[in-house]
Amino acid sequence: MNISLKETADKLLAARRLVLTAHVNPDGDAIGSCLGLKFMLEKLGKQVQVLIDDDLPKFLRILPGIDTIEKPEKDCYEADYLVILDASLDRVGSVTEKCKAPIINIDHHGTNDHKADLLYLDAKSAATAEIIYELGKELGVEFDINSATAIYTGLATDSGYFRYSNTTPHTMRAAAELLECGVRPEKVSEAIETKDYAVVQGMARALQTVELHADGRVAGLFLNHELTESLDTGH
Repeated sequence: MNISLKETADKLLAARRLVLTAHVNPDGDAIGSCLGLKFMLEKLGKQVQVLIDDDLPKFLRILPGIDTIEKPEKDCYEADYLVILDASLDRVGSVTEKCKAPIINIDHHGTNDHKADLLYLDAKSAATAEIIYELGKELGVEFDINSATAIYTGLATDSGYFRYSNTTPHTMRAAAELLECGVRPEKVSEAIETKDYAVVQGMARALQTVELHADGRVAGLFLNHELTESLDTGH
């Protein structure tokens, strides 16, 4: 069932214990949204646990609270709601099997499968983190350096540092308010853009496979499994 942002906030406010999760192969928006919401809900006195059924990208180690994220290793997790961020139910691995609570799904992808018990979907948002920014206002929570850094990271990564066409005036205003909380944008971008030497070498080898087709109008990279593995920048 689709619900409004206010209804989403009301459900979270009425809950005592919440489990948050996002998609496997998590990115800045997935983890930034989880941590941003976690910090805000904890300010409201909620018990919050973040479960991600995958390894976390190295570049996100700068985020406050990253070390509190766990893999779903127990057989059962109790919660009033399982909150799935930035993904449909089929992309979160084993978390839905191990936490049988009613599901609130918060997402910005128009491809969402609408299978959650309760869904707040805003495909006009540049990132799920932009929704979390608005949700924070609906919850009546003031952003601090921790929640602001997490939400800003999600906004920046999913908008290509505000270069992509999904960037709107609202996105920029949200980012500006988060910066006023003390977020250091250069620290976020430096961490995310830093690549291991082995990855840079792999990128150089990948570029050597470029082939031109259609009179030079189309270029393709042709990567074998070994080369593809060397380009894994996430872990």
